Amino acid sequence: MSDVYSKEDFKEAALRMLVGSDTELAERVAMGDVFVIEHIGAIAQMLAMLSSQIGLGETEFWTKARDSMVLADAAARQIFPYGTASKYRFAIHNPQDMATTIHAGRRLLDNRNRTWMVTDGVVVPAKGQAYVEAEQLDEMHFVHTVTEYESFYQIALPQPADNQFLLNVQVNDVAGALFEHVERFSNVLKGQKVWHLHGNEIMDLFVTFGLKDKFGYVPQVGEQIKVTLRYTHGDVVLKQDSELSLEYVQAGEEYLSIYADSQIQAGSDAPNITELREITRYPSIYDENAVYLGEFQALIERKHSPFVFLSVWNEIREEQARGANVNNINKLFVSFIKSGINTTAMQTQIKNTVFMADDSYQLVFVPAVEQAIHIQVALQLKSMYDEGDVSQQIKLWLLNQYGRDSLWAKRGGQRINNRNTVRELTKAIAQFADGGSDLSMVIEQPQNHLPEVFQYVSAASISITNTPI
Repeated sequence: MSDVYSKEDFKEAALRMLVGSDTELAERVAMGDVFVIEHIGAIAQMLAMLSSQIGLGETEFWTKARDSMVLADAAARQIFPYGTASKYRFAIHNPQDMATTIHAGRRLLDNRNRTWMVTDGVVVPAKGQAYVEAEQLDEMHFVHTVTEYESFYQIALPQPADNQFLLNVQVNDVAGALFEHVERFSNVLKGQKVWHLHGNEIMDLFVTFGLKDKFGYVPQVGEQIKVTLRYTHGDVVLKQDSELSLEYVQAGEEYLSIYADSQIQAGSDAPNITELREITRYPSIYDENAVYLGEFQALIERKHSPFVFLSVWNEIREEQARGANVNNINKLFVSFIKSGINTTAMQTQIKNTVFMADDSYQLVFVPAVEQAIHIQVALQLKSMYDEGDVSQQIKLWLLNQYGRDSLWAKRGGQRINNRNTVRELTKAIAQFADGGSDLSMVIEQPQNHLPEVFQYVSAASISITNTPI
């Protein structure tokens, strides 16, 4: 990577050149003339920003450093900004003398005017109570009139509203016939009514149709295509017994009371830039048909995020950990921790996802084992520094890097490098900048790390002592 120059580097070089080549300007610089110095400073700032971009550009082949490159890489790998809808169980109380039916598809509104769609109907008995399940989503649709007969014809999708994320897309013709969604036009016949979702480097999304006389369907000029979009607010949590209402009230529903009972599945926002950097580390051959070990983990993460912990491994890794066993042939092992959903229900969803990708495997679910990593930090602080303040900074830094919610812990199967940790920690805390104070660290990590072990640093597993100097 080429040298990256700062604003001061450019500014000092420019001022040196001016002082040596122009007497009048040299005098103005010596006097601190802001019209000269600030003008040069502004140019130096722009050059520093350009220098930084050039330096980053030289490393982009190996490391996606810039946000724009992360987004472009994600789009190329078909990783799009999908959210996951939160699902709840709601209690409906009916004080009337006659039963009332709530059909699937009815919409509820919470106290923030978010929409919840009922997924299963129920009959609420007279002077009784019943339960329904609903997921948080908004639905909109539009009809697009085809303007040109061309291969890979595209329909642009509107951007979601603030704090909303795309949940799913459905494409129909005006007669109601459904177009099938097929990833990358895999195994598509000529004339088959399918579509593919395509994105660009800024995550604009497009419904894309087929290639003339080759594969897929190419809509005719004037043909009308109906696109239905569902959006969700992602990670929505309702307080226990918070009240909701029907979006519209029919006869006999005026006195119904609806309350949040329990969460069935936690929602999640679309991946942010930090998460996309992790997701896009998987090979570019990734698609819906997972083949390699890493791809099954990527597939499950993509379909069912977020996880507190997820580890997927095959028979080779299993036998490295526990020895050879003929029963491990064609087995895929999964261990996970996920909040807000019943474990059995999540296992069923993971099975369905894996079997749709490759039905040759038998899945084995292994309970995750949480294990705290103990870290002993020995400080040597100058007496002018507050030991409690420094200790708190150290704990917060370690928890951010290696805590239960850190990306390091979620990846699993890793070790904390003692030397690198000490170096980065002393850089991050100002009290060590003077070179007088010091620290050492002892990290207790298991030698034989089983794939289902979820290890992380907790506040209780950090001990800090200080010897004043």
